[in-house]
Amino acid sequence: MVVAKEGDVVKLIHYGDSSMGHNYSEEARKNFKARHGKNIAKGKLSAAYWADKRLWAGPSGSKKEPPKSQKLKFGK
Repeated sequence: MVVAKEGDVVKLIHYGDSSMGHNYSEEARKNFKARHGKNIAKGKLSAAYWADKRLWAGPSGSKKEPPKSQKLKFGK
């Protein structure tokens, strides 16, 4: 979660799924951005923006491993 501020608006934002890993592969990141592009574009007050920035950022993002059920699908 993160506290985001845009202008006078302050909002506590919960993002991501605690039971899932992130940064699976370049293909998975590309698919995430394709699915959530409109929400990412909404800016700092959207959960998709923070998930993109922190969880799906590639090598600089979260290093959390995917659950066993996802490892076969994404090859990690």
